[in-house]
Amino acid sequence: VAAAAAAVAASAAATAAEGSKPACISSKAATKAPPAKLQKPPGGGLRYEELSPGSEAGPGARAGQEVELRFTVRLASASALAAMKKGQEKGPVERGEIRCRLGQSEVLDGWVDGNVDMEEVLGGWSCSLVGMRTGARRRVHIPPGKGFRERGGEAAGSNMALFFEAELRKLL
Repeated sequence: VAAAAAAVAASAAATAAEGSKPACISSKAATKAPPAKLQKPPGGGLRYEELSPGSEAGPGARAGQEVELRFTVRLASASALAAMKKGQEKGPVERGEIRCRLGQSEVLDGWVDGNVDMEEVLGGWSCSLVGMRTGARRRVHIPPGKGFRERGGEAAGSNMALFFEAELRKLL
């Protein structure tokens, strides 16, 4: 748990130092890595872990491409990580299934279960999903200050580190 908390802190510090607005990357597919290794997309974006590579066939998602995602937003504190591993998590901050364009903030269709504004953060967070293939799963590390600002409520204040776990369901 301490190692995971240290990785979150290191990811937050490195991402915060690189500027306030991540840029989406080109259509190049991101390289695969073991689940515990944090990756940084070339050209900008937030650090992520590849949880599952998805389908080897077919192209990866491109910036601006319409996709269907299933996602969960969780707290990334050491105590939240420990509770998640023990199966005692209080529940995600947010979850849903949406259709959107990678790198853009608008939710085109779908549902979101919670009281936070996904459109506030989706444009920046989804840049780290470029290159994913259908069925792939990623955990994007959201450092403090890059999460919800005005509409995160008590569950996800602006200074909280978060995990954005996304599964690419379909390329459109």
